[in-house]
Amino acid sequence: MFPKNWRSKKINAKAMKISEDEIVRSLEIIKLAIQKYPAYLVRENLTKVYIVHKLSYFGVSTSGTNSHNRIYIANSGLSKGYTNDFVEKLFHAEFSSILLRNHKSFFTDSSWKRINPVNFRYGKSGVDFVKKGKASERFKNEFLNAGFLNQYATSTLENDFNSVVKRLFMNEKKLWEIARYNKAIGQKILLTLEFYHKLNPIFTRKYFQLLPQMSFKRHFYGDSLDFKKKSAITISNY
Repeated sequence: MFPKNWRSKKINAKAMKISEDEIVRSLEIIKLAIQKYPAYLVRENLTKVYIVHKLSYFGVSTSGTNSHNRIYIANSGLSKGYTNDFVEKLFHAEFSSILLRNHKSFFTDSSWKRINPVNFRYGKSGVDFVKKGKASERFKNEFLNAGFLNQYATSTLENDFNSVVKRLFMNEKKLWEIARYNKAIGQKILLTLEFYHKLNPIFTRKYFQLLPQMSFKRHFYGDSLDFKKKSAITISNY
């Protein structure tokens, strides 16, 4: 399941098999999330989505990660806070990392960094922030005033980008509300929209603001993934 180098003593990636009663719900969540993208974009950048009960690497528990063209998502159940929206946001965040990595020419790091406060520097890594107990994803004025949606967004540029993307794909009202009075967040949303628009022109502000009513399954010229075909992405309940 994991890349060979992830099994090293240093990374030590581990996963616990998902509980039987969460399999169907998890698969439906991921299928819904994937339908928000043009099928070709998914085919070209993603081959597998692994859904597990628990996930860890570098000695810390995590809810999601990715490698090359694979996504790993944890779903520990509703009682642990893994709601449909929470799990779907994990998918969008991890897929955004893959898209950012595979289409780097569509994104300029310096333009994003210019939005941040003068002399601000991102942290070492997301893992480092988790270990230090600095991975909160709650909205707090301390971070919003500095142009970040939450504490974890200050860990790396990638996580900062992820924090915007996953809320765009869920059409979170709070994100749009914040953007109305927060210039920096508004600028980061704009750069994110520009990146996705370069991936496909249908990705516009209007498209995201119409979610979840609109999806590529219904609106992208009939081009949607048939999960019954072998050519479609594999969703595995590890």
